[in-house]
Amino acid sequence: MTLMLRTKSHGIVKAGFHSTFTQFVSLGEYAFATRQLCELVQNFARNPQVREEQVPSYDLDKFWQKQEDYHLKLHPQEQQGEISVEEEIDLHREGRMIPIRVSDDERSITLGDYRVDALEFGRMAYYLSIAGCMGWMNGKKPKFAESTIEAIKNSGRELYQEIRKELQVLADP
Repeated sequence: MTLMLRTKSHGIVKAGFHSTFTQFVSLGEYAFATRQLCELVQNFARNPQVREEQVPSYDLDKFWQKQEDYHLKLHPQEQQGEISVEEEIDLHREGRMIPIRVSDDERSITLGDYRVDALEFGRMAYYLSIAGCMGWMNGKKPKFAESTIEAIKNSGRELYQEIRKELQVLADP
């Protein structure tokens, strides 16, 4: 299910997954490999000195083609969240590198052209790690999913302060 992400630069934009297709995530005009975006979240969480990285992105046409190909397979859930080596090579060959930068005050992050408040980014990161509203199907949760949630929870980084509070409230009965 699509996530409506509130940005500081473009208002509300469509982001997230489309149905059960979780190998790639869209964000406005970008499409990222879910694993690579989750690994970026983990790196920022574990390394507070890191302020900027780059992540490869497909154009949205490629995202929709991958989504269609995925749904035409007989057992699409078998590859939830993971991309093949071939797709990863294509991502580097056909895609473009998008700069991701944490603001100096840690209250926002810029993903290419989109500036997002820290809490909205944290919510998006959590959404990615649980495979959106549909969740990981048939017990096929990839290893990076739990690692992403744990990295956020254990991070002392200001960028994740508000989402850590929300996750704590969810965990309390």
